[in-house]
Amino acid sequence: MDKPTISKLFSDAAKRLRTEFEFIRSSQPHSAEKGIEVENILKSFLNSHLPHRFCAGSGIIIDNDNTISKQTDVIIYDVFSSPIYRYAENAQIIPADTVASVIEVKTCLNKSEIKDGYEKIASCKQLKKRPFSQLDQKSTGSELATVGTFGVIFGFDSDTSLETLADNIGELNKDYESRLWPDMVVVLDKGILSYGISYPGEENLAGELATPCGDDFQIPPFYVHLIVHKDGEFSLNRFFCNLLSHLTFYPRRPSTPPFDTILEGAPKQVRIIKAYQHNTKRQLKPAPSEMHIENKPKPPVSMGVKDENDRQIGLLQFIPWQDGAVIRWYGRIPLQDLLGFLLSKPEGIVIKQPHSDAQLSSVLNITEEDFRRWPEILAKNTDLTGSLEYANST
Repeated sequence: MDKPTISKLFSDAAKRLRTEFEFIRSSQPHSAEKGIEVENILKSFLNSHLPHRFCAGSGIIIDNDNTISKQTDVIIYDVFSSPIYRYAENAQIIPADTVASVIEVKTCLNKSEIKDGYEKIASCKQLKKRPFSQLDQKSTGSELATVGTFGVIFGFDSDTSLETLADNIGELNKDYESRLWPDMVVVLDKGILSYGISYPGEENLAGELATPCGDDFQIPPFYVHLIVHKDGEFSLNRFFCNLLSHLTFYPRRPSTPPFDTILEGAPKQVRIIKAYQHNTKRQLKPAPSEMHIENKPKPPVSMGVKDENDRQIGLLQFIPWQDGAVIRWYGRIPLQDLLGFLLSKPEGIVIKQPHSDAQLSSVLNITEEDFRRWPEILAKNTDLTGSLEYANST
């Protein structure tokens, strides 16, 4: 018995795919049902060999602008991050951000089928994905990461030679933006058409073209060549190797759609029933009625802050809060720095108030009397001066 190798295992898998395909082709008279069964053969292979983080399914893809792709034969997505919206028992809608690859499956490749594959893959690649951000978790320790969609046309056979298919691809490339091109065309047991790169002044290819991370990638200093690999029975090996390389650098991407997208069509009105505040013991207690936003609270006690040249640089405000207070600051100096001078024991955190230029402290254990002494403390510890602008009774 020959010693098993990874290469031989995939070659054997290719033979099984071919055997199953030939059985379907000879026993299934209906082309539509035949096509579905052929797709299922490839999905079954992928789901048996891909890392468990990824799953191969069928359906359509949707982005956060509610743009959808055409029906897609095989969608490879991050199953750990992706919510699934089913619209039929065996079909699903998958968020674009979690989709790493799409594959169009053909029983027999020719110019017409290549064109159909281009249209469907372009409909997937044109969907908007959010740029890579700190929300995303790289799957490796490498700095390399891509959120692009790896597109493949996979044929179990072909009517024409690989060179003729390459001519067809060259013609279709004129009709599509390069970002929408399929990355690879596979003909099982025959070969693969893909893109290689070479650098100026070098005669040999330097490697395969990777799928761009987004539309704003840095322009690389290399040539891109449409190439033919006449791999024969090793075609499945190269296909899977290239696919796996792409998946290796596809990050984990939280994919909860924006609330506006999920709630499109829902009523916009909201009614406030009752207000609560956390006290310094971290318990929620009813907010005083005069602080309820519907009662238009009175302006808070405020203190203007000036620099050594008597120029106004900001405004501090005292907002009563259960058994403490919140400090609001309008100014360029970080509130955290000011509190370091004003509090005998600096505490709490500072956040930026949404939809405002203000900074807010967390709830502090201070009183209005403490706040009224701050101009004196400010003058003693800094070059700044403070004066109470107005002082409403609380």
